[in-house]
Amino acid sequence: MLVFSFLSVPASLRERLKDVTMNVNCQEHRKSMELMGLRLRLKQEGLEEQEKAAILERIKILEKELEVA
Repeated sequence: MLVFSFLSVPASLRERLKDVTMNVNCQEHRKSMELMGLRLRLKQEGLEEQEKAAILERIKILEKELEVA
């Protein structure tokens, strides 16, 4: 069904839609990988309070953008 509706889109728009979809998926993937890395970093010992606060703030932003929390 998804393939059918995609093929019903004119060819000139089809390529642009693929590009937009790929960019969004790549951005979401990059953000989710960043989020995972930050969570792992947060578990490490010896973090300064300033660095810990910055990591927590970035995690909050990423979770909101990815609609995780």
